[in-house]
Amino acid sequence: MICIVFAHPPEVKELKDLIEQSRSDLEIVWLRWRRETDRPLIASQMKFDLILNVGFAGRLNETLALGEVVLVNAIKRASTNDRPDQLRKIDNVSRFADSHKIRSASLATVSEPVTTPKAKQLLRSGGADIVDMEAAHLLRIANESGLPFASFKVISDNADAGSWDTIKKHKHEWATNLAAVVYEFIQAY
Repeated sequence: MICIVFAHPPEVKELKDLIEQSRSDLEIVWLRWRRETDRPLIASQMKFDLILNVGFAGRLNETLALGEVVLVNAIKRASTNDRPDQLRKIDNVSRFADSHKIRSASLATVSEPVTTPKAKQLLRSGGADIVDMEAAHLLRIANESGLPFASFKVISDNADAGSWDTIKKHKHEWATNLAAVVYEFIQAY
């Protein structure tokens, strides 16, 4: 059973549609992440084969293209107060990414949208390529529960003041790109 965790329904609409249309036998639990204090069903008595975080992420590294899907390979500190847990390598996730030429990216999780050059530079200086608002929290829960964790993100915006406009304009396209990769991944998992 795979637990797919996402932050906003538009990020996974196309993925849900693909899975529904395929009439697959996959057992999937969908959980919407709202904030770290939610601590959803992941840490409960349910046993998952994988916690899979999917969604949109802001671009900090200019070599990544808007609309590109990446595999998160490291979670970096968003500030000196954060102590992210270790992201363990899962061989079949890495093999999938390699065989499909999916690039890896390091990620920082923040509590507020990143919209200023100063905030972007601070995250870049910590080694982050992309930024989101949930993956580090989910990794921590997965590690506490002894569950494998992976995260695929689509580069949705430039982590700047115009981010929301970019997302509104391209959300269907970005969600479709993400759905194609994640659907293929879960079929192979």
